[in-house]
Amino acid sequence: MTAITRLARAIAAAAALIAATTINATAAAAALDPAVQASLLKIYDAYGKAMLAGQLDEALAMRSSEARQSMKDDLATAAGRKEVLDFGRHTVPDSFEVLHASLSKDGAKATIITLAHKKTPDGAVATSQLTLSFVNEGGAWKFGEPLFGRDPALSKHCPNPAYEPIDAFDQTRSTSLGGPIARVAFEADHTLVVVGGMDDETCVILPSRAALKAAGLDPDQLVPYAIVEFEGLPHKTDEQKAWAETFKIDEE
Repeated sequence: MTAITRLARAIAAAAALIAATTINATAAAAALDPAVQASLLKIYDAYGKAMLAGQLDEALAMRSSEARQSMKDDLATAAGRKEVLDFGRHTVPDSFEVLHASLSKDGAKATIITLAHKKTPDGAVATSQLTLSFVNEGGAWKFGEPLFGRDPALSKHCPNPAYEPIDAFDQTRSTSLGGPIARVAFEADHTLVVVGGMDDETCVILPSRAALKAAGLDPDQLVPYAIVEFEGLPHKTDEQKAWAETFKIDEE
């Protein structure tokens, strides 16, 4: 994890003024090698084809031990097996595009974020963000869990991403939020980090790139799709805006 503790509220007076900070720095997740990404997508493609063909046992053989263990009770009965198969068939997308892919620091886990499309019974096409996880078990990659999220295009964007002084934020209350970074803007006097959520985005104000570097943080770790957790002050009137006092970046 990477953490900045008590980022200075002094940014309200001048970006160069930073209160004492404590930094715990570790490496963030690495980009996934294209060849590894292709091999993992090949596993998922084979899994999807097996599910659609009704070959449940073949599909399960491609899943991680943890994933199979989570389905143990369901797989114990014929009705449960049918339910697992039906769920798999309904959740395998017709097509998808890769948005982002990363490898954990220890090289044992990989994540591929996609935008998936599936034709519904009424003929419409449903779009969702589908995150595919993989784990290396004994030298062999296995498909972990699919995680479905809302179509990012449907998220409610921040109505006012512009910088505002700390007086615009409620210093009598605290707020916490987390999620994937949607975008980052390094301005002269501050940094804007837009955090995606299930329904709404949140605009978070941090010190400038220079101020972050002075505090010992590598601002280049603030990149789209990195998972970040913030604690700070809520805006007095804008529910989609916050002032960050601390944050952590997930190393995976």
